[in-house]
Amino acid sequence: ACAEANDAMTLTIVPMATVYAGNNDTVCESSVSYPMHGATAFNAATVLWTTSGTGTFNNIFDLNPVYTFSQADINNGSVILSITASGLSPCSTVSSSMELVIHRTPMVFAGGDATVCQSVGSYSVSGTNALRYDHLEWTSNGTGTLAGENTLNPVYTFGLNETGRIRLTLTGYPAAGSYCSPAVDSMFITIVPSATAYAGENATICSGSLIELSTAAAGNYELILWTTSGTGTFSNVFLQNPIYSPSQYDINMGYVTLTLTAYGLEPCGDASSSLGLTIHKAVIAHAGPDITFCEGASSFTITGAAADNYSSLEWTTTGIGNLLNANTIQPTYQPATGETGILTFYLRAVGSGPCPEVVDSMTMTIVPSVVIHAGADVTVCETEGQVNLSGFASDYSSIFWTTSGTGTFSNPGIIDPVYTFSAADIVAGSVTLTLHATGISPCTNVSDAMVLTI
Repeated sequence: ACAEANDAMTLTIVPMATVYAGNNDTVCESSVSYPMHGATAFNAATVLWTTSGTGTFNNIFDLNPVYTFSQADINNGSVILSITASGLSPCSTVSSSMELVIHRTPMVFAGGDATVCQSVGSYSVSGTNALRYDHLEWTSNGTGTLAGENTLNPVYTFGLNETGRIRLTLTGYPAAGSYCSPAVDSMFITIVPSATAYAGENATICSGSLIELSTAAAGNYELILWTTSGTGTFSNVFLQNPIYSPSQYDINMGYVTLTLTAYGLEPCGDASSSLGLTIHKAVIAHAGPDITFCEGASSFTITGAAADNYSSLEWTTTGIGNLLNANTIQPTYQPATGETGILTFYLRAVGSGPCPEVVDSMTMTIVPSVVIHAGADVTVCETEGQVNLSGFASDYSSIFWTTSGTGTFSNPGIIDPVYTFSAADIVAGSVTLTLHATGISPCTNVSDAMVLTI
């Protein structure tokens, strides 16, 4: 007799979570990081990324984060990147993984630079190294040829007359599909030309003459050096075209050999060439060393002159005094009254035979004596406090004032200073002011005084 009863319940069916890490992929170590780009997740409450390596994600909860791989990942060559999706309750978690293969970048070392002589003809490259490459290739910017250009140690054969700096470039190519760039390194071969030397033709001169080695030539050298079989001197032994001065030994021997040596640029050898120099004896004249004396000497005899192999001698001078015994080796000069300055004396020795006369000179410097005057004595009143001095001096190297008192000069090193007298000077009633002049060597020093009465 009872009525039927009804009741209801709701069944909620939660969709199962799905997740996909993306396709396996390949990168080169040089890219440093890998942006995840193919991952998907549906019906997931959260996602979480993990790695089998030691790299890092910029955000492990992001669906497509950026993964920065570590050196350990690079050394292992690959890493498994996994994403885990937490299902909506009550569904369970699901995971997916992808493999990221990390290719190593090739490394190459072309070896150290080298310098070789052109005469060698070729150069074998050594000291090279290469890692993680698929194949090698050498190229050059020279005109020569490469043998073994796909090996670590090729041989470069120089082109015709090739010199200078040649670049050899080694390229290490990565495996196909590695996404890595080729590795490139270069080395330089400097091809040095051989040294050359030419001393010039044989020559003949008179003794006392110089020879300019103007036709000598040298090339491709680091240093050139002239040497002699005698004892003469070169103006500069390192010049290509110096002047050679024969010594007395050379003159007595009558013949010397002059040799030009060109020291090759490393690593090339040296080159040398010689010429014969025949030396005929000729007149020798030396006027002697320069001399200096002070004004006032009555005469001076030239004693340092020398001459040989001459037929006659003659002295002349630019001075205005008297030159006595002008045809002897030791003339005497009598300066004119008041004559000063630099006088030049010329010794002319006339030779015999084919050799010409020789003229040599020396200078005689007559230094003027010091002239000095401190000025007239002066009388002043103590109220003036100072006095302007007006001395005079000439032909001196320096001057200075001194006082017998305790006053001061405005500048004791000038000719007309101001003297300020002291209380002690006033009490004393007078002081002596002295002007000192240092003579120009070899002249002596001179001083003069004036009295200041206060």
